[in-house]
Amino acid sequence: MRVLLVDDDPKFRAVVTMSVRHLNWELVQSGSLLEANSALSHSKFDLILLDGLLPDGDSLGWLREYRKFEPKIPVVYISAHLSKGASFNTLVKELEVSLVLQKPISAELMSDKLEALFKADSWGMDLEAMNELVAEYIADLPQTLSDLQVVLNQAQESFSQSNLKEAIRQAHTLRGNAGIFGFIELGVMMGQIEDLLRSISNDGSMNRWLEIERIFVACKFAVNNFLSQSSTGDERAPERRYPHVLLIDEDKSFSKRLRSLLSSEGILVYSFHDTEFAENVIEKTRPDLLILNRQISRYGGDDLLKVLHKSSRHRNFRIVALADGLESDGLESDEPLSASLSICATLNKAKNNIELIEDVKSLLKVGC
Repeated sequence: MRVLLVDDDPKFRAVVTMSVRHLNWELVQSGSLLEANSALSHSKFDLILLDGLLPDGDSLGWLREYRKFEPKIPVVYISAHLSKGASFNTLVKELEVSLVLQKPISAELMSDKLEALFKADSWGMDLEAMNELVAEYIADLPQTLSDLQVVLNQAQESFSQSNLKEAIRQAHTLRGNAGIFGFIELGVMMGQIEDLLRSISNDGSMNRWLEIERIFVACKFAVNNFLSQSSTGDERAPERRYPHVLLIDEDKSFSKRLRSLLSSEGILVYSFHDTEFAENVIEKTRPDLLILNRQISRYGGDDLLKVLHKSSRHRNFRIVALADGLESDGLESDEPLSASLSICATLNKAKNNIELIEDVKSLLKVGC
């Protein structure tokens, strides 16, 4: 089976190559749409693995043109920008993409998805070779983050579209690499930085730069924590090096406050203002704790709880309900709710900063 891989990041291509080696596929690599066109003009392929963001054009537009001439060849679309349902529908229904993979994604999951899609017989991934690639990635990670920090500083201090574009490129590359090398949380945080960079207007909005700085500090903390634990012989998986919390609340002010407080304690917080994508985020990131406002108006909190409660994978998932005022004095458990919707405690938003931090740390340490 001949496969064309189209991605501009050499590290990502190396890991994908390693991920499918056990499938006995013949893999041809292209670093741009121009190179892909050249490869397709000289040879036939049974499958195309296409990255969603390439330096020389629009992958979606390229695929739309390609489908006019080759409507049947399977395509796997790999992208970090699939938040809108319309984009997914366009890929699957209009362009007949066989599989959509969203970055960050681990090498193991990518391998499993491709293997299942094509029902390939294999002996499994070459773990020794994969570990060598991971070790090389980890060794380069501090310098990679340092390079990104320099670019971020340049983009903020002397704002220009070229500086901003380079910062977006580096954040995007880190986003994809972190996920495929198993650093899922780092990939999520880099995705947040990339999205914020893309939303910055020509005035270089200070609020967004402050948020970028906060997330970047959390990234450095996570990486330094992982490297220090690795040096002491800790063999745990990289993505479980530090606790993380999923927070769902429409109150943006409180969400920002809690994120800032917990980040300063080395706790990563994923923050959403509705529950639309919550189940998918839980499945991908496996947070240690869900803090949820049940009264959320869009995609109700109780509906999410019922879905989680019915799933055997999330039956023992720790869930804390947010209380908006003085109706709750502390980490109280509502027994009827605990029995029906798996809520194990209530967190009062009216508490001061120190009390909020201690309550969350207590829940992460001893459970509900």
